[in-house]
Amino acid sequence: MTRRRTAVPTTFRSATLGAAVTLVLGLALTGCAGEAGQGDRAERPARDGAAVTSALRSMAERAEQEAQFDKAAAHYGRLAERSDNPLPARLDQARLLRYAGQPQEAMLVLQRLLDDLPERSAEARAVKLELAKAQLAGGLVPDAAALLEDMRAQDPGDAPMQKLLGIAYDRLDRPQDARTAYQTALALAPDDVEAANNYALSLAMTGDIDQGIALLEKQAKRPGAPLQVRQNLALLYAMKGDVPRAERMVRRHLPADLAERAVADLRRLAGAEAAKREAD
Repeated sequence: MTRRRTAVPTTFRSATLGAAVTLVLGLALTGCAGEAGQGDRAERPARDGAAVTSALRSMAERAEQEAQFDKAAAHYGRLAERSDNPLPARLDQARLLRYAGQPQEAMLVLQRLLDDLPERSAEARAVKLELAKAQLAGGLVPDAAALLEDMRAQDPGDAPMQKLLGIAYDRLDRPQDARTAYQTALALAPDDVEAANNYALSLAMTGDIDQGIALLEKQAKRPGAPLQVRQNLALLYAMKGDVPRAERMVRRHLPADLAERAVADLRRLAGAEAAKREAD
């Protein structure tokens, strides 16, 4: 859906944060201790509080860049606790819990958010979309589909919802419903490469490899097309039996060592597909 460096030791981070929090509390307690410099004392806790918030955000972003998703989620959780508007940080926390392989914990965070939001608000809709992703990651595919269908009934013109509904239907072995959802998503957001990529793979899974290839070829020609699109295009070439073309694409876009392993995988896949066609 990719996402090393030498990480700053966690103990140093914690010690620095603890000192900053202590400083904030100390200033808050002594801010009324005299008339002289009272205004300056009153401003300093706010400045130091903002510094702690900024430091937490930086640590969260750095941890995510280093794929330390559980740490990033914890930082965003602390950011939410400090914020007058915790929703954005809680959504980031839930997303990163999902990346960390903890979808159940993500669902708990999101359900608590929903309990405090108006049912049909834009904020609740954003939370529901993230909740559906956590449900899919946690294997609760029927629950995710039901939630997304309810969202569709309220607003069918939501492209991200339609895209996610296509994934849910694929997982439920409802290919025609998946196709309709992907087509709707692309009609609403024609430049959504992710929706096109997922639709192409969905088509290939139901035997429409040529249509899937045509869709990915179009996406691969876009400036800055993600590597994943080209890799999946090579995959579909191999599934069709055009291994030389698949190999050329892989070798063009991957380092030599990775390309060799990918080519071996593609050849195995092509052999398996050929055997399946003969059996049919």
